[in-house]
Amino acid sequence: MKKSVLTALVAACALFAGHAFAANADCEAKATEKKLAGAAKASFMKKCTTDEAAAGKK
Repeated sequence: MKKSVLTALVAACALFAGHAFAANADCEAKATEKKLAGAAKASFMKKCTTDEAAAGKK
């Protein structure tokens, strides 16, 4: 029983992590295109990933 619950939990985490990594890759590409670095890049990445997550929930 515990093994099947653990397997289901790991599978669910993998699915959600895959979406997060895809959004992060898209945001990383946009930041590179804009030639952002340092604090500007960090701020952009935070906003971009938040916006991507919100768009994914719609």
